[in-house]
Amino acid sequence: MLPVVLCLVTPSLAWANAGTALIWARAFHLLFGNAVIGLAEGLVLAALFKSRRRSAVGLMIVANYASAWAGGALFLQWLAPQVPVDIENLRLWFWAFVVLAFAATLAIELPFVRLALGRRPNGWRAAIRGTLIVNAISYPVLFGCYWLASGTSLLTSVSVVRAAELQPSRDYVLYYLTRDGGVMRSDLTGVGRAKVAKLGTVDHNDRLYVRPDAAGGFDLFAVQISENRNKQWTVPVLQNFAENAAIDERMRRLEGQEADMSWYNFGDVAKLGADSPWSMRVGFWPVEGLSGRREESGERFQFSLETPFVQWLVRNATHLKGDLVLFQLGDDQICLLDPLGKRIALVARGQGPVVALGVPRNPLPAEAVPADRR
Repeated sequence: MLPVVLCLVTPSLAWANAGTALIWARAFHLLFGNAVIGLAEGLVLAALFKSRRRSAVGLMIVANYASAWAGGALFLQWLAPQVPVDIENLRLWFWAFVVLAFAATLAIELPFVRLALGRRPNGWRAAIRGTLIVNAISYPVLFGCYWLASGTSLLTSVSVVRAAELQPSRDYVLYYLTRDGGVMRSDLTGVGRAKVAKLGTVDHNDRLYVRPDAAGGFDLFAVQISENRNKQWTVPVLQNFAENAAIDERMRRLEGQEADMSWYNFGDVAKLGADSPWSMRVGFWPVEGLSGRREESGERFQFSLETPFVQWLVRNATHLKGDLVLFQLGDDQICLLDPLGKRIALVARGQGPVVALGVPRNPLPAEAVPADRR
């Protein structure tokens, strides 16, 4: 009892950033939930097939731990990172993962059910039937628990359209990085792509950002990180590249100091040419995504994606005319969202986007950038 008493009487800090509902749901499921599910499935098997209760419960608890841990390794750690999921094929792959996970659960648990049923005529046929019955009960419950703990609005609440259908203003110019180190320029529909600079190897955390110049315009920079993540540096890309551009909140706080990486570029969304009553914010966790609030009416919205199979951070966002928002979704999707119309478009595959307003002011290349700073 002494450790318990000490924990109760010793002051401690309570942190509000201790993860998301999905993180805790997954941890509970892997550590304790499988025992509860196995107990229920074992009791159902014993009642339906008149098998030994203790043996059925013990074997089904082991079966659920085996299927949960093996399925996590197979689908979450190995398969999911290899599948080319993006906002355009998200629905197809999500439901494919659900079906595949159910099939894998049946295959892994079938031998345990066969052992739990003991010796009997047509034992494997009975085991197949028992496996289907117990999982038809437990899998929907488990799916529902994970669904409630997930962020699914980008899966269920938006329509995926072409970027041109959102009719973004032609006054905007988009700049972004590609994984091969190119700095690309296009309009907000992805048309007119051109490479304007070359940085060398790009880490998934690298991004572009802007600084005001002495002439009243803006210069374009990139912040990069070394392979072992122990060093980062700022690279000049274009001088005097735009008449106007949005300086993100974190750069305003830094006041010219070293820029934050893309992974940290969340918070209030800067407006560029947008005269709007809506204020928008990017959250730290995937489930927080992009949210908006209209103060005078109290209206709100939120769009995010955090599921067991796919979790996409929202980063590097800019609030544009017509209450459109351009941002990076996940590692390499540059998306344009109409939050009020609930429509989203994939503009380009890249990272660290910056939006400039107005015709480029004949940008000058910055000092020569080494092919690889790593």
